[in-house]
Amino acid sequence: MDYSGSAITQKIREHYNEPFEAAEEARLLAVDFLKSFNDKHIKLIDCPPHKRIFLFFLTRVIKTYSAIFCLCRQGYGQDTSPLLRSFLETLISAKYILHDPKSADKNAARFVEYKWVIFKRHLSESECDPASKKSDDFVENREQIIAKFEEFKKKYKIESDRALITWSGKSVKDMAKKIDRKLLEEYDSAFRLYSRFSHPSIIGDREYLNFENDILKLSSLPSFIGIVPNLKRAVNYLCDFLFVFDDLFLLGRKQKINDLVSKSTLIFNSEKFRNELPFEKSSLNLTKENLDKIRVQFEME
Repeated sequence: MDYSGSAITQKIREHYNEPFEAAEEARLLAVDFLKSFNDKHIKLIDCPPHKRIFLFFLTRVIKTYSAIFCLCRQGYGQDTSPLLRSFLETLISAKYILHDPKSADKNAARFVEYKWVIFKRHLSESECDPASKKSDDFVENREQIIAKFEEFKKKYKIESDRALITWSGKSVKDMAKKIDRKLLEEYDSAFRLYSRFSHPSIIGDREYLNFENDILKLSSLPSFIGIVPNLKRAVNYLCDFLFVFDDLFLLGRKQKINDLVSKSTLIFNSEKFRNELPFEKSSLNLTKENLDKIRVQFEME
């Protein structure tokens, strides 16, 4: 259902006009960086593995950023959480690959070769499904997948399945810790919030419920919840990627990023927006005594 022209969506865009302008400026800056890169006419052969994999990461996160921006403008701030979680994990992987220049190409190669671990999982799932045994690509390439999987384990001296959970053999948190304290702190604070909406649990129920006058309303409508905090994090993550992009390909645009960071920080930390939370804090006051009086209905626009 399209709420782009609804009254609540219009109110959201008017109230958050400045954050949306900052977020759009970040998107346009990323586009400008891509143009600067294209103007260099860089050949693939001149890009070592760590630069190639970074370009893949960057392409993916710019698209993710655009999706987050669109959702926030439509009033679905809390629903950007799974995308932000993916965004942050990609940022951590990119920085982990690059954090030691001497091992950057080896890390990039390991990231790519990890696909055989993923294929092996798919193979195991396919072999348990009689319907896919004959036609599934993973089953048809069974011998190659198993051989490459064993080669991966031998090459990186993997003895436990726990070391196969991620491409690096380390947890996402441990990768962040290896990079720097700031990224670890971001992971610790953000991951719990993202998980609140990324998994099917009762945590976060307040964002979808409203109780007043003995009526419990369930709302799937656009809302103001989570827009500013999640948009702020998206802008910060994108700027982090642009800083790395500038360093790797000598674009000479670092001051542009610094200017954007300063401007967006002023907006998101202004008195109007700094106290916004990524979730609804108040709780529902439901008791056994008043259950017989409560009606349940869906909130309509």
